[in-house]
Amino acid sequence: MTRILFVSPTGTLTNGAEKAGYYLMRHLVETGHNVVNVCNTNSDPALDEAAAEYLALMGAAGVEARPVQMGWWTPEDSASYLTEVAATRALVRIIQDLDIELVVTNTSNMPWGALAASLTDVAHFWWLHEFPEENFSYLEDRYDFIADFSSRIFCCSDALTRVVEQKVNAVNKVTPIDTLRPFTPAPASLVTDSSDINQIPSRIVSLGRIEKRKNQTELVQAIGALRRDGIDLPVLFIGGWDEAYLNSVKKTADEESVSDRISFVGFQSEPWKSVNANDIFVQCSITETLGLAFIEAMLLEIPALSSNNAGAVEVDGLLNANALYPLGDIVTLAARIASLLQHSKQAHARARSIGQRATGVLSVQNCCQPMVSAVASFVPGSVRGSVEHLEPYFSQYIDDRSFLIAEKTTVLTNQAQQIARLQSEVDRQARHSQAQQAELTGIYESSTWRVGRAIGTPVRLVRRIFTRIRR
Repeated sequence: MTRILFVSPTGTLTNGAEKAGYYLMRHLVETGHNVVNVCNTNSDPALDEAAAEYLALMGAAGVEARPVQMGWWTPEDSASYLTEVAATRALVRIIQDLDIELVVTNTSNMPWGALAASLTDVAHFWWLHEFPEENFSYLEDRYDFIADFSSRIFCCSDALTRVVEQKVNAVNKVTPIDTLRPFTPAPASLVTDSSDINQIPSRIVSLGRIEKRKNQTELVQAIGALRRDGIDLPVLFIGGWDEAYLNSVKKTADEESVSDRISFVGFQSEPWKSVNANDIFVQCSITETLGLAFIEAMLLEIPALSSNNAGAVEVDGLLNANALYPLGDIVTLAARIASLLQHSKQAHARARSIGQRATGVLSVQNCCQPMVSAVASFVPGSVRGSVEHLEPYFSQYIDDRSFLIAEKTTVLTNQAQQIARLQSEVDRQARHSQAQQAELTGIYESSTWRVGRAIGTPVRLVRRIFTRIRR
């Protein structure tokens, strides 16, 4: 049994990396390992329910979840250095308190687990899910750090493995790199099963966050082309959204005169329960490292299409699915959808065959085996290199700590000087009081002598007179 600490990016199952991490952790527990998951705290009230569900699922899987606030290491996030220092401290304490033997970071976007592992002399695996492009282009120059602070690197697809190998070799690093495909099970159910397939109309269904990288405007344009050709299809978009891009999709729908056929249902914790057996899944992503929604659609045995992004090309090749269209080619996309509708019986038979292949090729044992083998054979102890890429966080922290120390030193110096001035004034007042006391004493003593002398002379005269009378 190995005591393993995972570091997870969001604390919800609203993205592929977290879903993949959940199933991998669950499998590691089932194979006898002790797994703790430090997950990011949720900061979006709209995802409170998803965050609670995440923690419940972790507990049910035998994984101890510990939420810790952590930021990413994007350039704009460097201002949150106090959060990152606190997160690194928390990770170090957890590693030490639980006697962790191996740390696994489940995203390219957070280095804090790698740093904490290095500080505690513990081995670290890094599981990468993101291409260094679009929102993640800042990763382009971080691979020297990733390689230096990893005992082993895993990538979620062969396509990403090739990219990372190129980047790591370019900075003269020799860290082992393997592909670790994420496992995803067949979704639990559909609203209708195949026996009802002739009773319901077909729809186009798209799962995933509505954002530029997912490229939903391309699907809307294809639906417009189909409508102009007399094929009128409803479209269901399932997933949260970037507000600006959502407005762009709606604008395109207005331009294509299909707004009345498009529905946005937002984030759904069980999105496939909104899908019918006669629906067609379409994904138009500009980039996917693998594409779990594409895989899940195939596992559900419904017809599926995807743009020929790198991840989809890999999945399509693994399953011999022939389910791709050229990214940006709206005419071909519309034609492929029309063909699936026209040859519905054959399309569904082929979807069932692809789904059965996917169940075997992408089983949990096959997907998780590279990690299971690596955990069984890893060498204890950390690796480390330059922390140059953390400089915006920790140098600012050090500068601010130095400034605060200097500021406090100045305050203490001023207070000491004020105390010295007060002490000097007290001493001066004391000397003045002593002088006044001495003066008053002198006056008193002088007055007493004169009074005593003045009184003493008549007394002596009276005594003499009295003595004479007695004689």
